Amino acid sequence: MAHRDDFSQSVKDALAKRAGFLCSNPDCLVKLVSSGGDSDHSTISLGVAAHICAAAPGGPRYDSEMSREERASIQNAIFLCPTCATLIDKNNGSDYPGELLRYWKSVRELNAKQELAKPPTKTESTFSVTSYGQVGGITAGQVNIGPVPRILTSELKNQLLKEIPVLGRPLEIHAVLGDEECYRFGKQIHDFLAQHGRVLQPMSQSMFDRPQKGLVYNPDVHRIVVGPES
Repeated sequence: MAHRDDFSQSVKDALAKRAGFLCSNPDCLVKLVSSGGDSDHSTISLGVAAHICAAAPGGPRYDSEMSREERASIQNAIFLCPTCATLIDKNNGSDYPGELLRYWKSVRELNAKQELAKPPTKTESTFSVTSYGQVGGITAGQVNIGPVPRILTSELKNQLLKEIPVLGRPLEIHAVLGDEECYRFGKQIHDFLAQHGRVLQPMSQSMFDRPQKGLVYNPDVHRIVVGPES
């Protein structure tokens, strides 16, 4: 049986804390620790310290050039729920390359730091999403995500993930210059999409030669423009 370069308990503990005890898969983000048991000090933890590059030869994403110390280090670990830990290793890891897992990890740890001591974002209300002049998916013209409440509701989040693909080039998000409300709303969208695996350019404000209204995604240039509601 091949020797496994497993993580120490100290690595596992630090990894979970750095991820904020949430699964690092941006499409999951399930909470993985809570109180539990008979003791006032006991907890229930479901998190898994998964190897980015396998702990032993023949495993998913195994890298023969890594040293044993590197394989067992926190740099080679990602905090996941049991389901996602199993998922990334299917097909010997071919569907989830190391570069993607490292990106998940870096985003989750950055967001965990930014979320520290902040109250959760409140979402409310619903709305209808309408696409205008669209045939054959997002490649055909512009997708107008329509008039929306200026908060990220669960419906809008789902629509954004559906309409905005993961591409090799960064997504641009432009708010109308001088409109603070547009910028704040665009920043919410920017941060949400970054958490869900989209690569983005820094949020920007821009001038336009004609009025911009609502929220519009242009797939030809991979750009979102955030204009006023009305």
